[in-house]
Amino acid sequence: MVFVDSFTKKKSSAPQPRTLQNWIKTIKGFQNIYKVMAEYGVHSLLLRNFNQDPIENFFGAIRSLGYRSNNPSTQGFSSAYKTLMLNNLTTSHSVGSNCEEDFSEGALASYNLLFSMINNDDTQNIYHEPRVADGLVKNKSVCTPELSYLKFQTQNYIAGFIVKKLNTILFKNCKICIGQICTNSIGKSHDLMIAREYNEQLNLKYPNVSFCRLIQGITDLIYLQLPSICHRLDYKLVLISKIQEQFNLNIINCPIHSEHFENKILNFSIKFLTNHWCVEVNRILNGKKRINSNEKDNIKIAAANRYNKFSKFKSKTIFQFA
Repeated sequence: MVFVDSFTKKKSSAPQPRTLQNWIKTIKGFQNIYKVMAEYGVHSLLLRNFNQDPIENFFGAIRSLGYRSNNPSTQGFSSAYKTLMLNNLTTSHSVGSNCEEDFSEGALASYNLLFSMINNDDTQNIYHEPRVADGLVKNKSVCTPELSYLKFQTQNYIAGFIVKKLNTILFKNCKICIGQICTNSIGKSHDLMIAREYNEQLNLKYPNVSFCRLIQGITDLIYLQLPSICHRLDYKLVLISKIQEQFNLNIINCPIHSEHFENKILNFSIKFLTNHWCVEVNRILNGKKRINSNEKDNIKIAAANRYNKFSKFKSKTIFQFA
């Protein structure tokens, strides 16, 4: 099969396009597939069910996963393949492709056993598994007054952020609730929040001393427990139980919002602080952040050691001295 000149009616002297050659190879490939399938009693093939460029699409998807991974390691390539496979099997339309939607569930038949092993009821059970972090939970220590001051200001800012979110999802500018957890007298404990104001109108929420201490205690407790329970499905229930044992969350007396306050502050605090902890661990794994010399979090220390061991650009030290 060739292109013919319209005037001479002979084979065109112009270079034959590669698309035509690839088309011929594709047809021959389908002929070979049909011969093999015919031996097993299959005498018809729906060509629309065959991907045109599976290899090209596959490596293109690998590169596109995780913000342009152009040079993945062996482990990264394997993880990306598993992610793409599960994404394609659990969605009716391949992500980033222009193929038709497929609502069939036959492709997941071999994974039914895997999915059936994960039951929502498992999150209610208490597992007695070994700790991920070696040894007992250790208390964090702050060496310098400067670090202590920064930690104090940061946790107060987090308390203000939590107040702002609670106001959005629960309080709805309720004067009773805001008045019981916020203060009108701004002091040195709010220096960071004042610096973060865009103008002098004080649009941020300024929590009072008791609420700041509550959030500081919850923050320290969550960061203390996460390294040892982060692998458990019921880690949230464990954190809720420990927080309820050590802190009194009945700090507002509002006839409308006091009933749901404890549940809202627990869910949001655990979700927010756990997400921040995971981001910090990932940044250490990627080499974007170094840990302090007095770091007690065994997961972060393991992440720093792993980056230092497998990184293409070796660093002299994994610690950052404050």
